[in-house]
Amino acid sequence: MSRLRFKSFIPKIAHHLAEGNSSSYRYFLERQKETYGELSQDDLNLIFECVEICLDVTDRVGRENLFIEAGVPTTKTNK
Repeated sequence: MSRLRFKSFIPKIAHHLAEGNSSSYRYFLERQKETYGELSQDDLNLIFECVEICLDVTDRVGRENLFIEAGVPTTKTNK
């Protein structure tokens, strides 16, 4: 699986925003502004898209863990 590489703090901003870590979110937001300048509308759109991906992954992992605890076969338990 390839990983996207960003020349910004946008992924970190999105991750901490999705996790509700306000102090970390603010820290990386300030680092972004200091290093790359103010956020553009495209930057904001990318942040919100990344947050949606983070929340979707968290939701899927949470559902799969519930299935495992309930004994329902999943990709993690199929052998």
